[in-house]
Amino acid sequence: MSENKGFNEVSIGEIVAADFRAAEIFKNAGIDFCCGGKKSLDNACKEKSIDTSVVVKQLKELENVPVNQN
Repeated sequence: MSENKGFNEVSIGEIVAADFRAAEIFKNAGIDFCCGGKKSLDNACKEKSIDTSVVVKQLKELENVPVNQN
């Protein structure tokens, strides 16, 4: 994901495209990242009454974990 764009400035589909592991975070939160992938993270979280900052924290934690290439 581009360094100059925050998680709230890109669609959830773009977030998953940049790091497939984000799909699990969205799945656990009940956020549709496929058909609803054009929504912003903020809008998707509001629709599910989820604190956006909690999801952003989980997404940022992915940045510190190397992708398993198995």
